[in-house]
Amino acid sequence: MIAAILDNTSVLADSRSRLIAIEPRLRLPDPLVLKAQAALSEAYSGESVRSSPLPDKDQLKYRLLKAKERVSAAAKALASFQRSAGSSPGSPELSVGIEEKRKKLMDDLDQAKVEAQEAEEELEQSADGDTNAEKLFDHVAKAGIYPGILKLTQAINGSNLPAATRLILATPGVYEYLLLKLLTDDRADPRDTEGLKQAILVGVSQEPSAKFFGALVDFYLKEARLSLDQRTTDLLALNAAGMNIPLGPPGKVKSVLGGLLDQLNTVGLLPSYVAQYAGRGEIAPTRFTQDIRDRMVSILGDFDLQLTPEGFAKGLFDEYFALAYREAVQSSRRGEDPLDLKHAKGQMGAWDFLVDTFENAEEQGVVKDNILAASVLYYVYVLGDVLGAFQFADALLLRRAKGRLDLSRAAGSKLHAYKLRRNDRMTVDERSHFYRRALNLGEGQVLDGTIVNEDFPQLWHGLMTEVAENIRKNEENSAAEEKASRASIEEAIRLLQYNLSTHMGDMELDVQELYRQFEEVKELLSDPEIIASVGGGRRQNMWTLMERIAAEDFDSQINVAALRTLGVEGWRILQFVANFDGPAPDEEFSMFRKSCESWIIAQAAVGDMAGPGAGGDDDDEDDFGDGGEEDGEEDW
Repeated sequence: MIAAILDNTSVLADSRSRLIAIEPRLRLPDPLVLKAQAALSEAYSGESVRSSPLPDKDQLKYRLLKAKERVSAAAKALASFQRSAGSSPGSPELSVGIEEKRKKLMDDLDQAKVEAQEAEEELEQSADGDTNAEKLFDHVAKAGIYPGILKLTQAINGSNLPAATRLILATPGVYEYLLLKLLTDDRADPRDTEGLKQAILVGVSQEPSAKFFGALVDFYLKEARLSLDQRTTDLLALNAAGMNIPLGPPGKVKSVLGGLLDQLNTVGLLPSYVAQYAGRGEIAPTRFTQDIRDRMVSILGDFDLQLTPEGFAKGLFDEYFALAYREAVQSSRRGEDPLDLKHAKGQMGAWDFLVDTFENAEEQGVVKDNILAASVLYYVYVLGDVLGAFQFADALLLRRAKGRLDLSRAAGSKLHAYKLRRNDRMTVDERSHFYRRALNLGEGQVLDGTIVNEDFPQLWHGLMTEVAENIRKNEENSAAEEKASRASIEEAIRLLQYNLSTHMGDMELDVQELYRQFEEVKELLSDPEIIASVGGGRRQNMWTLMERIAAEDFDSQINVAALRTLGVEGWRILQFVANFDGPAPDEEFSMFRKSCESWIIAQAAVGDMAGPGAGGDDDDEDDFGDGGEEDGEEDW
């Protein structure tokens, strides 16, 4: 019994920690950052949300008072009844009725005592002062919204957040304070995951960010033994927050803040105003690179504006900032090349002979949707054209035309509808063009002048090689060494991200159309009546249908299990690549590595991927399961 209670307590504690567990994902943080985070945590440990999900003390006292009054009334009623019942003899039937009433009065008294005890305990607990985390857990439990809040936390963890934003949210006390405030003070809908997420990100960019960077600047000034007036200190913190400065490795914060202070002494308040302008969201934040901000500061300085906080807040200077932004973008594209004098007006600015050292190379743009589209394109390539799903559907049309299929009107209509729509879908040449253009897969021809993604196969091979090496080391060495070797895998993933973000641009609609075409084919191949008409022995399903058509119509044997694994696991791998934004939790990384391992084994089984008619090996039919009907579509 005690063990069960301890197990339940452990599970409860784990579920609570998962509910508010924001991952910091910060390697080698600067000691100043850790000090600022500790100060932020201490600040929020005493920060209380006014609207508590628990009743306030006045309500609790009133509830206890009423409960005690009910106890007193029930006790008096019972005592009065016992006196009257003891002095009035009667028949046996009357005695039974008296006993039943006495029992009811005693039950009422017991219930009143229980309610009074609960009210007293709740009042005592409120006196202890619950933390915001405890209040949040209590509110989540009472409202029954644990799954929704857990989904929100997972969504935040899965987002590509700036390092400082993630660290602040991971600071004990901050996330639960913001979330509790939204749920209680603002009455936010706990089911609106995206709305809550955006509200959390807005909230963390305000007071928590100001406190964190304020503490960071204070610790920097103490360590550097500098004394600044409060206004300059506040501006330095504001600029640091607006720039999203790096938080590591050790010594980096001191260097960056020192440079910001020098800049502040040179150009005054302009960097802080540019940071505020960028934070308004009128232009995508990713476009406000540090180079663009610096150029805007320089351009605005030439305007000699008489900026005031009030005027800026009212938008009186917005046209100047917009103009500065446009000019900054144009000048960054010109690159201060002397040849620009031939095309651009004005004189060339002085060059300081500095070059880009690419310290922020990891911030290169990653377009998640492009990589997700690549995962589907790869999936359709393998299952649709390498395994041959598209060709098998055409083979069914040919069999129907020859009268070799015995189908009902419903099944025949499905095939006929596919035939009519086929001319509106992509042809094999068009599909081959997209495979080559985006992933450099297959032997298809491309249009003249097409930019082929020649690097993808090499980058993919590099990722698989790093994973295989990781698996080997994990089998030979300790777990600690295995974790340390992830860096090369993460670098390979980033290279894939940058590659696919570039080469999968403007292909989302094409991929969507291609997948819908594949789904139509899959519906035909998995139709029970079509499968039965073609035949397939004891194991009749979509996979055996493919094997039979390949053998009879293409005189070929195909390794269905291995090719299916390549398509499905390849899709899973690229889904992980698309969502990767830093070191992944062990469980997620383990699943990713398992997918890579399955892909590598399947690739070794099929060798050079080839479709129907090119030969193959199907010696091991049971590799993909028992072949029964239940195994048909679950893997899709």
